[in-house]
Amino acid sequence: MTAQLQQRLAEALAGRYRVERTIGAGGMATVFVAHDERHDRPVALKVLRPELAAALGADRFLREIRLAARLQHPHILGVYDSGVVDATPTQTALYWYAMPFIEGESLRDRMERERPLPIGVALRIGREIAEGLDYAHRQGVLHRDIKPENILLQDGHALIADFGIARALQGGDGEEGGLTLTGMAIGTPAYMSPEQATGARGLDARSDVYSVGCLLYEMLAGLPPYSGPTAQAVIVRAMTEEPPSLAAARPEVQPGVVALVAWAMAKEAEARMPSAGAMAEALAEEGATHAVTGSKRATRPTPAAGIPVTPKPGRPGRARWIVGGLVAAAAVVAGVLLLSRGPRPAPTPVEATAVQRLAVLPFDNLGAAGDEYFADGVADAVRGKLTQLGGVEVIARASSVGYRRSPKPPREIAAELDVRWLLTGTVRWEKRGRAANRVQVQPELVDARTGAVRWQEPFDAALTDVFQVQSEIASRVVSSLGVALGAREQELLAERPTSDVGAYEQFLLGETLLEGRGATDPAGLRAAIAAYERAVRADSTFWLAQARLAAAWSALGLNTAAGPEAATRARQAAQRAIALAPQRAAGHVALGIHQLAQRDFDGAAASLAAARRLAPSDPQVLLLSARLEAAQGRIAAAARDAERYASLDPRSSRAAATLASLRLREHRLDAAAAAADRALGLAPASLDLLHTRAMVELARGDLPAARAVLRRAPAEVSPEALAAYVSTFYDLVWVLDDSLQALALRLPVAAFDGDPATRSLVRAQLFWQRGEASASRAAADSAAAAFATQLARSPGDGQLHALRGLALALAGRTDEALAEAERGTTLVPIATDTEFGPYVAQLRARVELLAGRTAEARRRVEQLYAAPFHLTPEWVRIDPGFRDLR
Repeated sequence: MTAQLQQRLAEALAGRYRVERTIGAGGMATVFVAHDERHDRPVALKVLRPELAAALGADRFLREIRLAARLQHPHILGVYDSGVVDATPTQTALYWYAMPFIEGESLRDRMERERPLPIGVALRIGREIAEGLDYAHRQGVLHRDIKPENILLQDGHALIADFGIARALQGGDGEEGGLTLTGMAIGTPAYMSPEQATGARGLDARSDVYSVGCLLYEMLAGLPPYSGPTAQAVIVRAMTEEPPSLAAARPEVQPGVVALVAWAMAKEAEARMPSAGAMAEALAEEGATHAVTGSKRATRPTPAAGIPVTPKPGRPGRARWIVGGLVAAAAVVAGVLLLSRGPRPAPTPVEATAVQRLAVLPFDNLGAAGDEYFADGVADAVRGKLTQLGGVEVIARASSVGYRRSPKPPREIAAELDVRWLLTGTVRWEKRGRAANRVQVQPELVDARTGAVRWQEPFDAALTDVFQVQSEIASRVVSSLGVALGAREQELLAERPTSDVGAYEQFLLGETLLEGRGATDPAGLRAAIAAYERAVRADSTFWLAQARLAAAWSALGLNTAAGPEAATRARQAAQRAIALAPQRAAGHVALGIHQLAQRDFDGAAASLAAARRLAPSDPQVLLLSARLEAAQGRIAAAARDAERYASLDPRSSRAAATLASLRLREHRLDAAAAAADRALGLAPASLDLLHTRAMVELARGDLPAARAVLRRAPAEVSPEALAAYVSTFYDLVWVLDDSLQALALRLPVAAFDGDPATRSLVRAQLFWQRGEASASRAAADSAAAAFATQLARSPGDGQLHALRGLALALAGRTDEALAEAERGTTLVPIATDTEFGPYVAQLRARVELLAGRTAEARRRVEQLYAAPFHLTPEWVRIDPGFRDLR
């Protein structure tokens, strides 16, 4: 076929080009070397595959090629010529274009020969690609298929090939009828941005930036960031997982480069490096640094998932946990609150038997690797249905999910979860085209005391009947347990969350993203938000997706500098969920999360009361109750609810973390340490838990012990992530040891969610502690200006006012600093907010000390000793921020 194609092309272009030989064939085109007769030069002729050409159309192809031909840049391979060989009755049309013939190799050839590339070479090639893309983007042209095969190397320097081709095949911006609509994938999964992989419209420059980030990762690590047996598996992994640690794969890569790659590869475009131009500048700076320092800047070889973005500057660590814990735990809402419609009916004499405790373990996925989220969704839905039934007590998802593919025998798992019954199963999603998709589920109910299977039954149904399968499984389980169902409960079991399977798939993807990235990681939150929004666009009546969308927006607003928009979107989504399903608890829980984040305690209490009426023993209702009580200073009541939550989620680190936080605020330090240690045993890589455990030692006045806690962080915690987290929350940069403090000074703004206010305030405090007054003032001035920008959007945020006050005090602007600090405590008084209020008061005390108001600061600190807060006299003795009180 290639010989016939060459002959036909040669005949059609005779006198214009002399076609000499074939040099390659790929997924989109066959490439020939030809001689340009008119200009006496070698060229590369690319001929699109006939099926692509047929789906595309000549007008669009020629229009996009003309657009690409206008690009003239040293790092872009230009287009000389293009045309169409007309179809014949027996042959399809040929779409061709001519480019310079490069005597060299592709980046793929280079990487096949040498893995990984020298750091300096990788940074230079990356910079050249970014420079070429920046030029093209400024001309309004995206590439859309950046990959090693499309980067040619001439004398070692990068040339980007095939501009405009992927755009033409995808239909161009704002056009319908691109090739993606025919079901043929355009782009390369290993390098494709998440938004491009999901078919999002209106791609922008950040999609190409993501692809360059993937190239940089592969050049430096020697392997692509994501791999899998199928294209779909690669895409799902890219959307739900962090790539293997670049710092671990190549310890000599400087931290700035690790952070830069992570920033470029952020899963949500909004969290990503904003332009190819910014990337080129950053790579030029890192390249210069590498040229000077070489491998002397190597970091310790600790695995990491890149630099995680960190939350809103200065937000107390527990503020992140308040909403973060609720949202992460609310992943169970997908099941636990799936069918809540009203108060549970009073038990009848038939149901008045001993409550059966059961755990639904993760169902094994027997389908493609990328389908695991779907298998999880089936198990979650069954768990949720069972949770709503009288006579059954179901262990929460967070405790069950840790037993995925566990080698432990049923008896041991049941003993650890304190249950008698285990529900396991397998799921296979067979994809035969949308109309013929089927789902096969085989559940087993196991009596853990004997190991015997009490009930099992295979189900095979069309995908559209997956909700019926979930209902039948739950019904058979309770029947096998001897639990009778009333009419109301049977109705609950039969109900469907949505009538749109596509919306349900997106909902499950959102759940997986939130679980995989963590409910306080801004990039993970944004990715989950995008999936939930696709779900509600597909089905505007999908109340549960609206509720989850609201909770995710609340977490994003609290943990980042997203501003009022996040709060508005959270409120709107929660209100839609309630309007669609007023008798279901999920919307009320979501609204309560939003109100708690906004410090509207009366509103949160009303929402909590509504949720309690609908689902009184639901773990998420208990968790919301505990957080509200803690914020209002009712620590004993909060601890009781946390203990009840822990009884339903015994293997969840969140339950122990909640208790650790509460005990720390009560100054019950031994109990706090024990709870934090239990939580770390379940989640040893949790930055939040490491931070809390170190704070217990600080409350004891033992700085070396606190630093020892941080040193015990497991290998998967990168030093960059640890330095960014600890220096952000509660301003504990002084707790880092010398090496981590030095690292904190080198971290780019990407390590702080792209927020210059956080980064500048961290630097200002570090320079102040070191006695570097001029550097501290300069950084503090920058922080104050950045906080002022944020306050223009959120003028009622008391913490921002207090943080700006600290920055102004470090900058020597005393009067302004005192006014801002006072404004902060006025907006967030301890009397009404015992969670944020003490932290704001602590910031004011530090401002007063910097302003020479020692007596006022002493009185304020003594008040904090009596508040439910972590500050103790022992803490104050070792904290450099309070050195004038010693």
